[in-house]
Amino acid sequence: MIYMRRRNMILALAVLIAVFCVVFLQNEIWSQAAYSKVSAAAVSDIEVQYASVVQAEISEQVEKTVSTVQKKIQEAEATEVVPEDQSEQTEETEETEETAALILADVWDGGNYYNVDGNLETPELNAVMGNSIMTAEQLAAYFIAHGQSYPSYYTQTQSSGATTLDMFCQIVIEEASAEGVRPEVVFMQTMKETGWLKFGGDVSIEQYNFAGIGAVGGGAAGSSFADVRTGIRAQVQHLKAYASEEPLNNECIDPRFDYVTRSSSPYIEWLGIQENPNGGGWAAGAGYGGSIVSMIRELNN
Repeated sequence: MIYMRRRNMILALAVLIAVFCVVFLQNEIWSQAAYSKVSAAAVSDIEVQYASVVQAEISEQVEKTVSTVQKKIQEAEATEVVPEDQSEQTEETEETEETAALILADVWDGGNYYNVDGNLETPELNAVMGNSIMTAEQLAAYFIAHGQSYPSYYTQTQSSGATTLDMFCQIVIEEASAEGVRPEVVFMQTMKETGWLKFGGDVSIEQYNFAGIGAVGGGAAGSSFADVRTGIRAQVQHLKAYASEEPLNNECIDPRFDYVTRSSSPYIEWLGIQENPNGGGWAAGAGYGGSIVSMIRELNN
């Protein structure tokens, strides 16, 4: 009986202990589960905050990078420098275009004169002034082609300053170009006025007066000059007085420069008084300017 009672007490105690353990373990499990939930929530919240911070930093960095790039682009545009080879190419292109325009303006087209834009300035009229593509060699070849001989007076006189035909033609080119007068106009007028440098009229070869300046007829010999260059320079200046209102580039040595009505004969054809609508002109003979134009056309052909 006593044994049975002890046995029942032990069993009851064991059951009690078992129940206690079960309750304790269940509470512990619940606590761990709750803790896990809280931890998971905390971790999730931390991740969200971290992601926000990282995203903000990335956005800020991106904005800084974009701003830096834009700034550099603006600086590059503000200080843009043309590469050296491109600059040289641009200069070469400009020079080529200028040369093309120059040649276009200076080529005789059967007696017509064109301006630098290629437009016909005045039909069938040829300007006295203008740049030229003519060379001394071409002028000399034209002289020889007409069976002419360069005067011995010049070849044997050192003080003439032009002891050869080439030197004479080069002086014409230089003096005419210095004042913007076409060299071919000066040369052809010289050949016309002097009879291919033979002279023989009122003006003698020793005067170096190649266009009869001051020789007004009636035996008047006209002006005399020191040498070929001085005589050609005076002739060029006299032509410029007739053809332009621009000032002279060299010192005036033309004794009759101030007697000319400036720009009264801008065209070669108008150098003849009879063909000049302004009533002026260089010479009284009919077709004076036209004959010079014909010689120039022949030179170009």
